Amino acid sequence: MKAVNILFSFVILAQIYGCNQAQVDNELQKTKDVFKREYSIDIHTHFPNNVINDHIVNANFNRPDSFSYYGSSFITLKMQEADINEITKRKFVYKSNLNNDLLFIISSSLVKDCEKIDTAKSYENAFPIANIYSVDFNLGETPDSVYIPEGNKFYPIEKYVVPDDMEIYIISFSSGNYWINKHYNQQRCSFIGKYRNGYSYGYAISKKYSYVTYWAVAW
Repeated sequence: MKAVNILFSFVILAQIYGCNQAQVDNELQKTKDVFKREYSIDIHTHFPNNVINDHIVNANFNRPDSFSYYGSSFITLKMQEADINEITKRKFVYKSNLNNDLLFIISSSLVKDCEKIDTAKSYENAFPIANIYSVDFNLGETPDSVYIPEGNKFYPIEKYVVPDDMEIYIISFSSGNYWINKHYNQQRCSFIGKYRNGYSYGYAISKKYSYVTYWAVAW
């Protein structure tokens, strides 16, 4: 069994293509400002202070608000081998291949609608990560589907192909409600137990493509 692959539904996503340093830095700062208002944990401490134009592959930011109580951030850079090796030597709480069944992918459709949840799997000792499949690595797309509650059916979509050697490095994660304005009436998937709320952040690294993705998610 592989990591549960789930895509976003009905979220506001700022995805930047052909992006430059000013755009990425500006969107990251906006995202940090929103999280500072809405969330009590800083999940962007590992993100670069600024980026270099030639290194940018993709960036997307899904900023939370007082209605969604969900947010995620991704910046993917092409980096030199020495810089990648320096990152991998840092301290992490968990490291594994993306296909490890101890990982499970957090998305807005999971926490709200239990989309594609594996009800036979125990999530109590699993490791939550952001949806790496929402990142465009310029490797094409593959068919998938997304559940839309309003129509009570699955709709066909495309998800991005990720590098086959992708490794996940988790810096920190926790279950718990860390939103500044608590949302006790928000719909949450009961099957994921203590992970109805929480956060996780770290890196996704492909040495084959020299890609480093800085990621963070809170829900």
